[in-house]
Amino acid sequence: MTKLTLGADRGPTPSWRALACLAIAVGLAPTPALAQAPEPIDSPKVLELTTYTTHPQVGPESDAIDIDHAKDGSGRLFVGTNEGKLFAFSSSGDLLGVFHDLAAPGVTPDFDPTLRFVTRGLSYYAFHPDYGRAGAPGEGKLYTLYRSTIPGAREPDYSGANLATKPGRVIGRFAVAEWTVDPDDPSRIDPTSYRDIIRFEISGPNQDNHSMGHIAFNPFVEPGDPDYGLLYIPLGDTWSGGGLWDWQHVQDSDNPFGKILRIDPLQHGDDRYAIPEDNPFADGGPLLDDDGNAEEIAAIGFRYPENLTFAREPDGTSRLLVFDIGADDYEELNLVDVGDNHGWPAIDGPVDVDRSPERTSRLNPSPALTVEYPATIYDHDFKYYPGSGPFPRAAIVGGFVASDPDDPKFQDQVVFADLPSGAFFHVDFGELLEADANDTQATLHVMYASIDGGEPDLFTRIIHGDDYVAAGRGASRGDQRFGVDEQGRVFVTVRSSNTIYLTNLIAAQ
Repeated sequence: MTKLTLGADRGPTPSWRALACLAIAVGLAPTPALAQAPEPIDSPKVLELTTYTTHPQVGPESDAIDIDHAKDGSGRLFVGTNEGKLFAFSSSGDLLGVFHDLAAPGVTPDFDPTLRFVTRGLSYYAFHPDYGRAGAPGEGKLYTLYRSTIPGAREPDYSGANLATKPGRVIGRFAVAEWTVDPDDPSRIDPTSYRDIIRFEISGPNQDNHSMGHIAFNPFVEPGDPDYGLLYIPLGDTWSGGGLWDWQHVQDSDNPFGKILRIDPLQHGDDRYAIPEDNPFADGGPLLDDDGNAEEIAAIGFRYPENLTFAREPDGTSRLLVFDIGADDYEELNLVDVGDNHGWPAIDGPVDVDRSPERTSRLNPSPALTVEYPATIYDHDFKYYPGSGPFPRAAIVGGFVASDPDDPKFQDQVVFADLPSGAFFHVDFGELLEADANDTQATLHVMYASIDGGEPDLFTRIIHGDDYVAAGRGASRGDQRFGVDEQGRVFVTVRSSNTIYLTNLIAAQ
């Protein structure tokens, strides 16, 4: 099949799946539902966690939502919290101080510190790959995704309030901003360096809607590659809960919702950012030119792609992995190329959805898009630790392709988790690539965790101890998140404490 790899020329004609997309749009028979993944298999592997450090407790819900590094040779680890602080740690776990504080008076013109759901306050951040390259265009640049006040510093570039399939009342605005390191003090961001890039208005039914996700650059490409220095920005369908009506806006190309965007975030003349010429709807015209297409779109058809990561195939090709939180039936791990259509809400997991006519969304028939199915899935009655019965709630979270340097049997595994249950999974990256090529789903493995040499168990039981509640109202949650440092060491943090754990895994960087 034709694969439009990240940054590659989009020369060949679309595959048969693009034609299938057109067939559905004009009312012909849909493509058949493909094979589903079996129940997760019990893994002999234990994810070994060691208490590494703690981040300062700056509030009653000081969630560490993002852990990353600057790729600048300093070895520093950065931890972002929803309250707006970005902490810097040494490679040995010593707190170096506050690297940036979006909530400090006069720093961010419209930062909303209200504690709501995951996407609140400071949500995610990303260092430009040029950050440590002297004289490069992106030298010293940091990008943050934050929730803004209403009204904000300016009107949004895109709003869900005017969609024909308006999901609900306006409940939040979000902004991506650029910052620059202090030229006289590399231990902090210049608090006066704020530059506004792009803004979104989310229209949903309640606070827990599918708004925005993890922003990131591709770390596996070098200067000169078409994908170098491009910022990926995922947006959810703005809904929440399991029910679904006609969310045609997710398939329509005139808005960013249920999509993954891809932009060059650097200033380009009078433009706040630029559109890569190989984005599927790029036309070379001015930004936001109201031509019926959101040219920032790289891929479409997602429910809530809250987390993404990059990996490298054996031949060096970089791939984007997207962890898409599902509705009633499936959690998805997708391998995503520029120009993909992952089908939501017309396709759910590997299944073409058959809904009543008033709730049926049509696949986008654009020849610029290729219909794709997830490379692996799990459903909402899944095995959440070895030997367990089913768990009834699910929300996928990523995740890296990682290896255990002391275990030759655990190499190149995509390691990820489930937020409500606290489950940890792994799937072989090679099998994932094969499943993506053949439109099947790779088999998942579920594993125990251990902390500080303790007995292996379900992660949620370990961290909650005697307060663990297995099910029902008030059930204990895992709410774990992954991060990585410059050495490739993989970390885990949780919302229930300010502890950061170091795993026994190394991710390629």
